[in-house]
Amino acid sequence: MANPFEAARPYLWNGSNGVKYSEKYICHAIGRAEKARRITAHQALWAINMIHLRLGEHRTVEGWLCNEGGVRLGEMSCEQVQLYRFLWLDELSRIWNQGERA
Repeated sequence: MANPFEAARPYLWNGSNGVKYSEKYICHAIGRAEKARRITAHQALWAINMIHLRLGEHRTVEGWLCNEGGVRLGEMSCEQVQLYRFLWLDELSRIWNQGERA
């Protein structure tokens, strides 16, 4: 079974170049990977559910960082938040590879 987080990585905005051809959010990058047929719809759904479970009531990583992570609104630049997304994507990929799907 392909790792949807690894498949999404090339579609996630790198934080420095224009965002025009990439996705800012991990869930959107997963959607692009599915559209490109790098993963199945089932894998995409599992991965997006993993993200939603971890974010809890927060809709974005920024929301989670501000409310749960101790970061004040505006304290991190867009580039820093995007770097955090890549670090989290790598962690989610590691968890997926270990067999956890929730």
